[in-house]
Amino acid sequence: MSLRPLLLILAALLLVGCASGRPPEPKAPPPTWTTSPNGEPLPFRAGQDDCKGALAAWFDHADRNGDGMIDVDEMVADSARWFAIADVDHDGQITPGELAEVRARLLPPEPEEAEQGPPGGDGRAPGRAPRIPRSQARVDLVMQADANADFRVTAQEFRAWTIERMAGRTLTRTETLAACDKAAAENARPIGHEGVRPMGPPRLTELDSRPR
Repeated sequence: MSLRPLLLILAALLLVGCASGRPPEPKAPPPTWTTSPNGEPLPFRAGQDDCKGALAAWFDHADRNGDGMIDVDEMVADSARWFAIADVDHDGQITPGELAEVRARLLPPEPEEAEQGPPGGDGRAPGRAPRIPRSQARVDLVMQADANADFRVTAQEFRAWTIERMAGRTLTRTETLAACDKAAAENARPIGHEGVRPMGPPRLTELDSRPR
């Protein structure tokens, strides 16, 4: 028997050994809350053990005339209701600190994600980056309304942002709940090794992705 086949067999065995010793990719734990199109946190209540249950309850409340659609006026009314909750000190504007305070009050404690990263000398296990709370892994939906980038959102900015996103359209119940399927597939992906994978609770994105 020649040397070449032996070397090929040895190489194959080494590859199998390396693959079997590789730790499994970490996955995000199942979310326990989601967000409304206006950025309101919606924890899963009893009988609402998933994203669709929470969003369906939100939709039924926002759909004031019960026609199965949320129009611009209804979305503006819902955004005003949520703004009043998030404006903790009632000064007519929302800050990141107020959002953190409200979410801490409304939501259950979040699991933290151990993201993969390059080895470091800070005492963490090799290949681990800092643990990042799920809600910090995405750009905050409410703060996207901060038109002048002063790290606070006024009632006028929030209303204008809501109207701009709706652009005269209506949001149906089917579209609202379909966002959960897309977000669930995204959250099921393993955490990658390059940067922070978008994680966190399912987020409704149809308002920004549909053609205008």
